[in-house]
Amino acid sequence: MRCISLNHDELMIIGCFYEGSKEETILLLEDTMNVLKEVRMDESDDEMIQMLETAIEKLKKMDEATFASLDLQKYLNDLQEDQKND
Repeated sequence: MRCISLNHDELMIIGCFYEGSKEETILLLEDTMNVLKEVRMDESDDEMIQMLETAIEKLKKMDEATFASLDLQKYLNDLQEDQKND
């Protein structure tokens, strides 16, 4: 099995949209990406769409055990801390 590497931003996105399973999380990410594509307002939407596409591709290549081993809570805690500091 090839190692799938997720960056910090991808892990935060996956954590925010985590639905309990890899497949449900992918579905929610795809739905979100499709909505963003429909309502695209500026460059930041394009960047988010690209990040969602990349995260989805990587998740689809990842096996269930690897997905289950992701420490998504750490990234959600980082996101909450960043929001407190803003």
